[in-house]
Amino acid sequence: MTGISDRDFSIIGRSVRQVDGAEKLTGTAVFAGDVYLHGMLFAAVLRSPIAHGLIQRIDVSRAERVKGVKAVVTGNDCPFRYNPPLRDQPFLAIDRVRYVGEPVVAIAAEDEETARRAALLVEVDYEELPAVFDPLAAMSKEAPRIHPDFDNYVRDSRLFTPVPQSNILSHFKLRKGNVDAGFAAADRIFEGTYRSHAFNHAPLEPHAAVAQVDRTGQLTLWASTQSPWFVAEDLAKALGWPVHRVRVISPYIGGGFGIKHGLKNEPIAVALALKTNGQPVRFVLSR
Repeated sequence: MTGISDRDFSIIGRSVRQVDGAEKLTGTAVFAGDVYLHGMLFAAVLRSPIAHGLIQRIDVSRAERVKGVKAVVTGNDCPFRYNPPLRDQPFLAIDRVRYVGEPVVAIAAEDEETARRAALLVEVDYEELPAVFDPLAAMSKEAPRIHPDFDNYVRDSRLFTPVPQSNILSHFKLRKGNVDAGFAAADRIFEGTYRSHAFNHAPLEPHAAVAQVDRTGQLTLWASTQSPWFVAEDLAKALGWPVHRVRVISPYIGGGFGIKHGLKNEPIAVALALKTNGQPVRFVLSR
């Protein structure tokens, strides 16, 4: 092999200092949750206590009167949807909730305690609807429709073959070889149903985002994300903006393993930043 010198292999077999080791060891490494900007506000969210229901009324008047509250946002204030190639996820619930814990109202205040206190003053009336808690039950024709307006969603029709009037997003058929002949020739045939408990990623660093919309309409987002370009494009499409209006900065990431791909809590910070006249908004999830 030509064109390769001994210097190209100078690190093999030797102890090499990690590039970011000194910053992380001394605690000077900056993660998304470490970003603090002048005039920054802090976000809190009121979430749905039910699994499925229509939103009948939202009264934010008492929350808006709390000293230190700078913005209160509902789904009607930011009717944007993200999560390509099927845009089914609203920034905040718009007309209905679809799971326990879905964000319904977001509040930005001068400190986190005030934001949380104001969130508890929001009044929401729901018309509770039948829910589904089992994937097999959800696929039956009798199951309640969780997305009755599915046909109106922006989606890539090349990737989905939905079953009409059902909760089934896509019916994908895979046929290869002669299955009957394979079973006939098999020495053993095993059939079983396997289930696992619910689980979630749990990296050391929680989801964190700081969003700011400046006077020119430029959005800058500091986020704990593995995919800054994907996040920028998804946000731009959701907002109906050209992608150059969205800048995403991904500092050090304290673990991700896939859970920090795509948008997670960032849309909440963005929804509030659109209403705070240039003041940045910080939203960090707790454990």
